[in-house]
Amino acid sequence: MAPTCVQHALFDQFKSEIKKNTPSLSDAECIKKTATFVSIPNTDPRCPSPHLTGASVDLTIINQNKTPLDMGTVFDDFTEKAHTDYYELNATDQYQDIRHNRRLLYHIMTSVGFSNYPYEWWHFDYGNQFWAQSTSSSLALYSAVSV
Repeated sequence: MAPTCVQHALFDQFKSEIKKNTPSLSDAECIKKTATFVSIPNTDPRCPSPHLTGASVDLTIINQNKTPLDMGTVFDDFTEKAHTDYYELNATDQYQDIRHNRRLLYHIMTSVGFSNYPYEWWHFDYGNQFWAQSTSSSLALYSAVSV
């Protein structure tokens, strides 16, 4: 779980990178693009930032040598390659291991009730508003927590 100040810092940092790399975007467009990968910091109990609920987890799988499996990108890679299905849609033999590794993580997590945020292969939710929306639940189980 990330405190609100960390969520603000991450959002602002990524928004600055987007603005730097795409100066033609308006502020509203930068915010929209940033919000694809970093939730807008919000402690409103009706719609808190997912990580502020304690119900989101970012993870990968490691092998017996404690080396992370190849997932095609690192955590917090905010490009299309980070989308959970990127290597499904861009299927070549070259990416077979990456596809297998992502499928493994996805199926392990969803088989026990987590939902995946489709823009980040590493991000899974249980009980927050992302989870409620993806599982057609009428209500999230968790709201924001303060630390």
